[in-house]
Amino acid sequence: MSNQTFGRAARAAWDEMNRPQRDIDANIAPNGEWYAIDRNIYDGAPDAGRAGAMGWGKTEAEAVADLIEQLES
Repeated sequence: MSNQTFGRAARAAWDEMNRPQRDIDANIAPNGEWYAIDRNIYDGAPDAGRAGAMGWGKTEAEAVADLIEQLES
């Protein structure tokens, strides 16, 4: 194995070990929209609102995708 190949493999393993673990929960809100939270970071505080800690969408998949986009940006 070349040093470059080993370096890429080591980096990939390091990235995987340090990737935040997600515990995503998605539910439908009374207004008919879906919302998604990461139970590991969402504290339920009223200031969470519609940005940063919650993903929103017309479907469960849209809500989860919105949340992941926010968490990874």
